[in-house]
Amino acid sequence: MNQKTRVSYQEKDKVFIITLNRPNQHNALDQQGIHELANAFKEFERSNTRVAILETSGKHFCSGIDLNDLPDASIALPGIGINLTKPWIACVSGAAAGFGLALVTQSDLCIASNDSFFIYPEAKVGFSGGLISGLTLRIPTKIANEMIYLGEAIKADRAKEVGLINQIVQPGEEKKKAMELAEKITQRAPLVIKALKKLITETIPLSPAEQSGRTKRYLNPVENSQDMVEGLKAFKDKKSPKFFGK
Repeated sequence: MNQKTRVSYQEKDKVFIITLNRPNQHNALDQQGIHELANAFKEFERSNTRVAILETSGKHFCSGIDLNDLPDASIALPGIGINLTKPWIACVSGAAAGFGLALVTQSDLCIASNDSFFIYPEAKVGFSGGLISGLTLRIPTKIANEMIYLGEAIKADRAKEVGLINQIVQPGEEKKKAMELAEKITQRAPLVIKALKKLITETIPLSPAEQSGRTKRYLNPVENSQDMVEGLKAFKDKKSPKFFGK
């Protein structure tokens, strides 16, 4: 596997900028890329920045997951595999397909160029992780159903009309506009933003697939813990386990 970094991040004042760096594959995310994206969002949560921007190199935002190296994409999806208490902005150009569309769906705000398009083609491919079902909770249900069942793209103007994105800009202007929006957020009261982010997250219901992904987030630390290894070994050896909470 090519170990070149798929995802990079940097801080600019109070803004955390995450960049997908796999332009030759239209920023498709393989196992390495998903883990790097999850780590980037975790670093954003730990940082002193107040808002994040997810942008990409190349012409396309994200063409989904890499079918040649299938990851568990849910671990890198904010609100599902990652708990974020601060808002983030999706900055889209070109294709937001599959998992790329799921990222847009979970974003707090989205700026898109007028040449962008949004598509969930898994019904054509014969594969789905089910996370996109949450789209029906965020845009009109029949519009979401049309996108999911037919696997056909909608353009930026239609995406804005149904509430999937916030603003449309000329190609090449999306990163500038996203930064302008982010800087405005950094000037707002952070305690208010954090409180309302939590309330908004708790207000929007989860689809069964999203709930399953969130449950895995809670259980993964247990399944990968030293305590689990200790407990199973003690049971096998018929001894009392010594747990350390890690």
